[in-house]
Amino acid sequence: MTAGRRRLLALGFGAIALAAVYLTLSSGDEARILELLRALLRAAEVRPGESRALRRARRNAAFEAHLEPDAVLELPELDAPARGREAVGALAETLAGKYVSTRFKIEQTEIRASAAQISVTAAITLQANDGTSELLDTRQVTVQIQRSGGQLRVAAVSVGERSRAEPEARP
Repeated sequence: MTAGRRRLLALGFGAIALAAVYLTLSSGDEARILELLRALLRAAEVRPGESRALRRARRNAAFEAHLEPDAVLELPELDAPARGREAVGALAETLAGKYVSTRFKIEQTEIRASAAQISVTAAITLQANDGTSELLDTRQVTVQIQRSGGQLRVAAVSVGERSRAEPEARP
């Protein structure tokens, strides 16, 4: 086979792979994926005046619905990844103990899909208030989502290094 034919064959396989990804991930799937991420981030947020029990119940319901039982969370600040819903929930509770309120914002998403798994890379910004100052922390986050029985569930989350952005001045 000539070099030209090999290149043409490689381009053909590449086009088929791209078409398969496109057909695998419809615009409806993309919206479902982003809503899944938003639901998990909302569950981890701290709302002013919300009791610990209510926050825990909200978080546990969302984690039960959207996280694989053995989901893994990797953070640079941790010595070892958090494994399982309970461990991930404990980390969310630690965040809640440090701040009066938190909000997350998803930006710059890139979604790649195969028949069984979806990979999402996004810039996610944490806006946190401890009662005296505000923190803005943007990180690159990679999320592995599995398809199982028509459901999309998060299997792993890998969070990048802390940004060095300064908090916005607030009056």
